Amino acid sequence: MLKKRILASSLASVMALSSVSVVAFADETATADFGEVVTRPELKEHLKTYDKLVAGDINNYGSVQALRFQEAYDHAAYVAADADATATDFTAAYQMVKAVADKLQQYTNEQLKELVDENTSIYTKNNIKNPDIMDNIYKEDAYLTFKNAYSEAEALVEVDDLMAVTDAYIKLDEAVKALKDNMKPVVKKTEYRAIIRKYEEMLRQFSKRETWRRGTVSINPTTGGATNNLSSAVYITWGELQEIVQDTSVETVVTAVNPINRTDKKAVANTETGPGAGTWIGLGGYADVEEHIYTKSKEFDDYKAASETTDDTIVAAYNAAVEAIDVFSSWKPIDDDVTAMTAANNTLNKYRKQLANDFEAALIGSLVVDDGSVAGLSFDSDGDSTADKAALEYDAANGTLKGVEGAAKGGCVLRIDSGTQLIQLDSDGNYEPDLVSGKKSFTIKITEGEDYMKYIPVRSDKVVSNTIVADDGTGKVTAVNTALEMLEQYNAAAAKKSPVTTPAEWKTLYDATVGTLDENTTVTQPAGSSREYTFINRSLTYALQDLYPEQAEPCSHTRKDIEAKVEEAYDLINKTGDANIFAEENADLAAARHDAVEWLRESYKNKKYKDNVANDAHTGEVFGEYYHNAYGDEVNATTVYHTLSDSVAEIVGSTYNNGTFDALDAKLKMYPISYADIAKKIAEVAEGIDEEAYGAGTAKVKEALDAVSYALSVLKVTLPGNEAFTVDRVFNGYNRLYVADNACTEEKNLKTALDNLDKVIKEATAGTGETATGDLNGDGIANAKDALAILKANAEGKEFTAAEIAIGDVNGDGVVNAKDALAILKANVNG
Repeated sequence: MLKKRILASSLASVMALSSVSVVAFADETATADFGEVVTRPELKEHLKTYDKLVAGDINNYGSVQALRFQEAYDHAAYVAADADATATDFTAAYQMVKAVADKLQQYTNEQLKELVDENTSIYTKNNIKNPDIMDNIYKEDAYLTFKNAYSEAEALVEVDDLMAVTDAYIKLDEAVKALKDNMKPVVKKTEYRAIIRKYEEMLRQFSKRETWRRGTVSINPTTGGATNNLSSAVYITWGELQEIVQDTSVETVVTAVNPINRTDKKAVANTETGPGAGTWIGLGGYADVEEHIYTKSKEFDDYKAASETTDDTIVAAYNAAVEAIDVFSSWKPIDDDVTAMTAANNTLNKYRKQLANDFEAALIGSLVVDDGSVAGLSFDSDGDSTADKAALEYDAANGTLKGVEGAAKGGCVLRIDSGTQLIQLDSDGNYEPDLVSGKKSFTIKITEGEDYMKYIPVRSDKVVSNTIVADDGTGKVTAVNTALEMLEQYNAAAAKKSPVTTPAEWKTLYDATVGTLDENTTVTQPAGSSREYTFINRSLTYALQDLYPEQAEPCSHTRKDIEAKVEEAYDLINKTGDANIFAEENADLAAARHDAVEWLRESYKNKKYKDNVANDAHTGEVFGEYYHNAYGDEVNATTVYHTLSDSVAEIVGSTYNNGTFDALDAKLKMYPISYADIAKKIAEVAEGIDEEAYGAGTAKVKEALDAVSYALSVLKVTLPGNEAFTVDRVFNGYNRLYVADNACTEEKNLKTALDNLDKVIKEATAGTGETATGDLNGDGIANAKDALAILKANAEGKEFTAAEIAIGDVNGDGVVNAKDALAILKANVNG
């Protein structure tokens, strides 16, 4: 542990210096021989060995290396003279100056000439891939740096100046390495032609789907200039999507169908989102996607000698086509397949409970008597040959009709119409068991506890009555009535196998519900065909979704869900509390968590609490709605949950809930690791190398570790204020690495280096025959002992080293925890 402490301290000390010193030290971090702790006299004595070098010979190594050494030497001299310096500081300074000195290297004229000759072909191409297109091989800035370095080196090949030659070599070598990281993306002509074919296959699908059809989008383009995205647009039409992808001519689309107001039962205005200013996909100044990709396709084809290109406009057109295909492919319609008669009836059954709740008086009011039983359906419960009990009773709380206890024994039956499959009612809505006779009806036996709501007719003449929910003028109730009428007509006529209406009558009926659909105005199939029921089901689905949007997009969360999310919030807040970049989202989540806890406290005071059950407006009895500070209103578990998580957005009154947990979690994914954690990882891996934990893979691990150390030391950042070092080279360990798509080159390089380090460590510790995956105690097998060790370490809060993580991380998620212990146990059980 002493070595680990010294190494970590050394790294921290070095990070307070200039970047060149950090780079020089980082290259040797993994192999530095610490030996015994260095004392002040030993450091001073060591510095004397460099007297000649400091006096003048250092210039023979070139200005770049001279500067690196001078800064390391000056720092060590400062530490040696510092009265407050400790043994740790002396050791770090000693190792740093030694590492820099050991790396000093002179380059001869012959070596410089060899490097120039190796890169002559790159220079002579003048960064042109195809002369006809004049497209660049590398990014211009990187090539210009290389070009200047090459010219300087070429001019010094025969110059007798060791310092100048060494500087020229180093400068050209670094410029060549930078070129590899700055190659421009390439598109092959075969790839472009393939994407055109795929795009045209998509075009052929456009007319096969009605433009009015609504659905969801799960992918958002990333190259355009639009300010909004539509991944939450659950009711965007196929036509709207095409227009938005092409030229954003649509002003707004529905992104959320909001719930019915709890007081007057009217639907709140739907949430709408505008596509935003600019185009949704980067079009390179062209009018739309198609013009862009076809124009550039022809241009590319005209370059007969070029099989591939890096031309910015052609690559952009290719990417636009890829994005357009991805977006169109991600659009999922509500019902894509043809639906049969049973599906249409199932749609109605899905909403039957809601209809029964909201239209109780009109729907079954005449059927249910005062005691809650159902008139006309009685049986002899006590065997005295006198009907004294109803066979069915209505459960108003659940909106269902159920067979009562003993009904089945009495042999009571319901008469069902064989055409509609519904209970028979007369014109007044009363049950008439003898109303229908013969083959047109059949009987079913009443069964105890069975839900008979599916047999209750939801007919338009019942729905339009002046009941609990009146038509609010939007036409939503009328639309439901029309759709129900269509379904009833087709159900009644299905057995006849003949058209119910003429094409003209069908068009009038259908247009009244969903608007003109030219391709569907002629119906020639027999009544009850799949095609007709598909249209009816769509009409009915839309009408009912519009009237009952809360049920159309069901979402319900319980008090337990809130408690679980609160616990997750504590962990997330702790994880993100130090970094400035999370400050706003962290505070928002803390406030929302506090509101949720307050709500939970109130809910637990009531022993009659029921999840998401509305309070009784008449009696004032409280069930599942409590005061919530964020809204100043009584809200239920589902609403409170969404103050923390916005997996489904809700609206209360005129205030939107935007979940704060998801906002912070999403940002954390963009900044997944702190610089302090990276520094800690460097120290732990270095310790693992020192302890020979990586066997034959040590060289690769060291190389990968050096790359991480270097990338951290020269890091530049996208967001100002998120730097790894201050201008005085003070280490900002609390800041974090940004890994989103728009991260700068240096951030991407560090992420790549970290991923590669994990990869080579895993390779070095897997399949060696000495250390099995999961074998933490090193006995050659992964078994229950190792699983127990993991669980114990987690319980005690022990932190695993990088080497231990490489061995114990059985499931590959980057941590060693109970999941890995379980995986080890399962592997033993399964042999």
